[in-house]
Amino acid sequence: KESENGRPYFNSFNSTKLLLLPAVFCPWKQRMDKSAENWLSDIKGLKKWAEKINVEKLLAENDGFVLVENFFPDFVASGALKALKELPEDEWDVSNGSTEEYNDVSHSFFSNDSYGIVPDIIRAFMVLLPNKLPSISAAMYKETGHISSHDDKDVIGVEMANGEALWHSREIAVVYYLTKDWKESYG
Repeated sequence: KESENGRPYFNSFNSTKLLLLPAVFCPWKQRMDKSAENWLSDIKGLKKWAEKINVEKLLAENDGFVLVENFFPDFVASGALKALKELPEDEWDVSNGSTEEYNDVSHSFFSNDSYGIVPDIIRAFMVLLPNKLPSISAAMYKETGHISSHDDKDVIGVEMANGEALWHSREIAVVYYLTKDWKESYG
């Protein structure tokens, strides 16, 4: 699905359940970016926050589909958006059908899973679902960016410490939009 020019959103995909997490922005409440980094780095605080949200319970009670308004505090969502927008272009990887032979879904966007604030955001999602194997990245769609409708089924191989490869399939998809003034019509 297409997004406005260059406005990133956070995504992780899965085949059986979906958790949509739109950010709602209140500019008058924004704080320094350091506050967002501190919040995302506070593991004890993240665990308390995750307990309040209780994703597993929400999914079970809502047939596997949940929309969570105000997922992160405003200053964290705003700080994350600002940090992602400030990432140099060379820290975004191109993801499209021609670069990934194993993926037959028509798509074109930029992806980042290890630069800037992205690892801190990933940690927050890992705290929400501590017993799940995460496959998370930030995505940025520019003017011609897109992704075709798909079921998010995926199987990934994970090499264990003993060298054995185990296959894992996705159970939960998370889409976290950091697009200011996001509208449902964006997809």
